[in-house]
Amino acid sequence: MGMENASNGYRVEISPQNGLNETLQQAGVYLRTMQDRQVETYGLFDSAVWTPGKARSREFANAYPISAMFVGIFTALAFIPVASYLIFTAFVLISTVSLALATAIGFTLFVGLFLFGTLIIILLFASAATLGLLGCFLAIRLLFHIRSQEGQGVQGWVAETKDRIVPPSAQQYVRDAQTKVNEYYDAAKDRSVKPEQM
Repeated sequence: MGMENASNGYRVEISPQNGLNETLQQAGVYLRTMQDRQVETYGLFDSAVWTPGKARSREFANAYPISAMFVGIFTALAFIPVASYLIFTAFVLISTVSLALATAIGFTLFVGLFLFGTLIIILLFASAATLGLLGCFLAIRLLFHIRSQEGQGVQGWVAETKDRIVPPSAQQYVRDAQTKVNEYYDAAKDRSVKPEQM
């Protein structure tokens, strides 16, 4: 793992083999080189742009004092409308984007709620239709068991209905639970004290 300064190619190696002091010294050297580089960059701006601009402004003010005064006053007075225009433009842009997002979110929520209501209606209809068809089927099977020669009566219909509606694994679970409860009560009955034994 290393850090490199592009201006002079200085590379700092940070590894577990180096001591902590040596690593901190290398990091300090790296930070100083980065700071020097930033100072050089600011120095370039200062020497290439700021200082020549100030010198030209002074030369212009000395050569054309009335024009320089006009430019200075115009710049000072124009700052307020230009800043107002930029602030207004930013406000309009932000307002437009915010309104567009709010409209999109609101429309999405409206459509989502409408479709959710539609799904609720469909759920109710499907549930009612399923229950109605299941009731008709069970009624037809009851009639079959009661009226036909192959039918087994109401008890056969109950057994068939239980087999169709309740899964076999759930039926086995219920039977096992009932067996355990009966065994528990039988054991409790055997251990209980009878009034004659008192």
